[in-house]
Amino acid sequence: MFGYLKLDENCPKNLEQLYKKNYCYLCRSLDKHYGIISRFILSYDVSLFLISVTKDTYLSDVPSVTCFNKEARVSYDYEHSKSIAALCLLLVYYKCEDDINDNNSFKAKFVKFLYGRKFKKAKKDFPLMDQILKEYHDKMNRLEQIDSKLEIMEEMFATMMVELAMKCFGLEDENRIKALSYLAKWLYFIDALDDLDDDIKDDTFNYLKEWANSFSDLKYYHYDKVLDHINYLNKFKEDIESYFKTKDVKYYYSNQDCTTIDGVPYIGRYDLYHTNWYVI
Repeated sequence: MFGYLKLDENCPKNLEQLYKKNYCYLCRSLDKHYGIISRFILSYDVSLFLISVTKDTYLSDVPSVTCFNKEARVSYDYEHSKSIAALCLLLVYYKCEDDINDNNSFKAKFVKFLYGRKFKKAKKDFPLMDQILKEYHDKMNRLEQIDSKLEIMEEMFATMMVELAMKCFGLEDENRIKALSYLAKWLYFIDALDDLDDDIKDDTFNYLKEWANSFSDLKYYHYDKVLDHINYLNKFKEDIESYFKTKDVKYYYSNQDCTTIDGVPYIGRYDLYHTNWYVI
């Protein structure tokens, strides 16, 4: 599998089982509708998209399964089986188109050749889905030509994913739509960050170029800022201990979004009930 969204190893067991069921569902859907070779494009991110657009109970009767458990496979024939498999394929197709246009990628050409028939079948099976993806793919290409900013590109990608969820998967829940929008924006940003070094090397579009000359610069820029902040807090702690003649500062934290309502900086006690809590 590939993708950026992976399950936290400390998450509750029931959520872990739900997540595993979803990517097993996606994997078997790819195999069932587009052949076993399609399993190689199985994506963590599309698995999370699937969770976003379906009810929590839609796989409740499916037991915990593995790739070798043949008995459970019949339980995976749900309404979104073919459409989610097609979406997985079509997202890969347009990703290949991007890579070929950007840097004439041999890898993307090979994938496009290898899955050519699968891509055509998915396009034929779900013309509306393909139409939405193509429309937004063309819009984003035009925006790339004029070096559009981060917020515009993220918003465009998020709008595309929400439109797919609503028109192709029947998503209506407002909370899920909002969550999916935020999720899509994050995915677009992290993908651009992951590609930053290659895009700088190949001189192809990446809206993060203006922030750093390389991924390393970006990484160490943030790392240095964090170190500076930690050093500041340690110095501040020493000053507090010196002023109050105490060695018992148990907890402290910082908040970078600390503007007061009236815009006047506040220094003093947190409230009347915590005599040893101070805000600076």
